[in-house]
Amino acid sequence: MLIVNPFESLVAARLQEFFDVRAPWHRRLWATGLILTLREVLEASEMVAAKVLFQNSVRTLADTGIVLAGTDPGVVSGDPGVGTPAYKRKLHRLLQSDLLAGSIEYLELSQIATDLESRYLQNWSTAIAEHAAGTRALKAERTARAIASHLLDIGLSSEFLYGWFRYAFKTNPTPQTLAEIVTEAHILAQQAPKEYEVLILFREFPANAAGMPEGWIAAPEVISFLNEEGYPTEGIRQMGGIWIKVNARDPRSAVQAVAEILDRFSSRVQLATSGQLMPLPDVYLKGSRKSYPLHQKRRRVEVEALFRESQLYSIGQGVSRVDSAIELLSPLDSSSPSTAVAGGWAAIEAILTAPGDEDRLQAGYRMANLVTASFARAELTALSYRIQRLGGPLATTLAACPTNRDRALEVLRQLRAGTPLALTDPADLAAVERMRELLVEPQKRLNDISVHLSTVFRGLYRNRNIVLHGGKTNAVGLRSSLRNAAPLVGAGMDRIAHAWFVEGLQPVQIAARANVRLATVGAPDAADIVDLLM
Repeated sequence: MLIVNPFESLVAARLQEFFDVRAPWHRRLWATGLILTLREVLEASEMVAAKVLFQNSVRTLADTGIVLAGTDPGVVSGDPGVGTPAYKRKLHRLLQSDLLAGSIEYLELSQIATDLESRYLQNWSTAIAEHAAGTRALKAERTARAIASHLLDIGLSSEFLYGWFRYAFKTNPTPQTLAEIVTEAHILAQQAPKEYEVLILFREFPANAAGMPEGWIAAPEVISFLNEEGYPTEGIRQMGGIWIKVNARDPRSAVQAVAEILDRFSSRVQLATSGQLMPLPDVYLKGSRKSYPLHQKRRRVEVEALFRESQLYSIGQGVSRVDSAIELLSPLDSSSPSTAVAGGWAAIEAILTAPGDEDRLQAGYRMANLVTASFARAELTALSYRIQRLGGPLATTLAACPTNRDRALEVLRQLRAGTPLALTDPADLAAVERMRELLVEPQKRLNDISVHLSTVFRGLYRNRNIVLHGGKTNAVGLRSSLRNAAPLVGAGMDRIAHAWFVEGLQPVQIAARANVRLATVGAPDAADIVDLLM
């Protein structure tokens, strides 16, 4: 159990949100960690050599690495995970160099990435202990982002991490400081991926010309295994199953890896036979005595405007650009990574490209601004419902609000008046503090968000190019990019769909509105932060 102080309580709350697959887009993790960013720099240089990417891709990634490491002159406090000043100076010089695949700088950067990965979280643990002792100043949000992104980037699943940290923070009877919990996370991160044997059952499974593949077991053997392991067998209709071995960090990651393998199998079966692959919905891990759902994990692409505006089953007189983009967007939610990144970027480019664009990345920057302009209202609306659940006079006022905009405006009025809000959850208190900071410096804070989101959409575009032009479906940052981008694309598409179905605005028109509102926010005659898309 965490020994509570305000800083550590806040870090813990944000970590739980970052690992919660149900968290709304405005409270999710949008960042790739430092170590993975360094590995993406190395990969990008390889893709430049293969004529898949241009050198500017390496440069922009390296600049991101500089900022993350804290060696940028504009950054007050660097990432404690980097360690000593000597490492920071060396890393800074390498990231400023013209990195070429195979060069000495490339090899040195690879070595630094390996060195840092071996002690990254331990360095953070030390920094957190120093913060507790008053000898170092840390920001809770930055601390939580660095720890969470590192653990997710190395392949631990959100579900596993959510349970692991929840036990550490709330259930473990042994009192621990945050530094001690992060030390345990370091030990966890240093463990090598283990081999899992996963059994998938099938209702239909076309054979190869030479028969069933390695690992196949017939229906009677399946039943024997299930009985021996204590699983119920009543109602299971199957023709057999296949054992697949995968290396993964945890059981959920193993099942996700198997789901991706089956997606590849299904594509081959569809192309080569007249049959189809029909797996049963649950899979079994040897030695686990627990079944897991097989379906691909949703990436939370949520376009709720389709429901709100009764457009789920709209036929109309034709297919608009918005309709086409939504169709292209569907694979981003749960398809295999290569299909998801292709469909996701295609949807963005299809509706947010405009005459005169110098490059296709402009569509991604417009999506970043659309989402940024949606942030304040989304956060204020979420806070309004949390306040209402707590009861009291403000809850009564909120319950009477006819729209979410009215609810957001009411919370905004209370914040501007300095009214204490009856919130106690550390994650909500962190959100309130973010909104207060935004009110003091709206343009600066919203620009910071836009910069973060632009980095996410650049990553989506880069990985799309690596997949489609380089034929590389296992790019080092592909899964991380999809994790970060998918909920944000959903949020942006939701605003686009609302503008189209309600106001008849083309996507580039609402994007232009977002650009103007963000450029003028905070001015006396400018739109308020809850009305940046109105």
